[in-house]
Amino acid sequence: LGCLNYVSVMTRPDLAYALSKLSRYVGKAKTSHLQAAKHVLRYLKRTKEYGLRFPKGDNKDIELWVDADYGGCIDTRRCTSGNLTFYNGALVSWRSKRQP
Repeated sequence: LGCLNYVSVMTRPDLAYALSKLSRYVGKAKTSHLQAAKHVLRYLKRTKEYGLRFPKGDNKDIELWVDADYGGCIDTRRCTSGNLTFYNGALVSWRSKRQP
């Protein structure tokens, strides 16, 4: 999962959610977690051409989106919050953090 996390941080934000969920169970993985990891790998294989795009243009708007789920983890009841930052319509920064 380490290599995939690097890919999700640098170029593929579409993988970040699935990998963060899988990373929670690395120490106590079950068959269902292995199947989910294989599903992510198959998705990655089918979507090789996906990546970040930075369009040219005169529009220099900055948009920031923030959300939280307030106790959404079934196992620990911890909250997860996240944000997305767009510049000129392109995603330039993203973060998701689970409450300690």
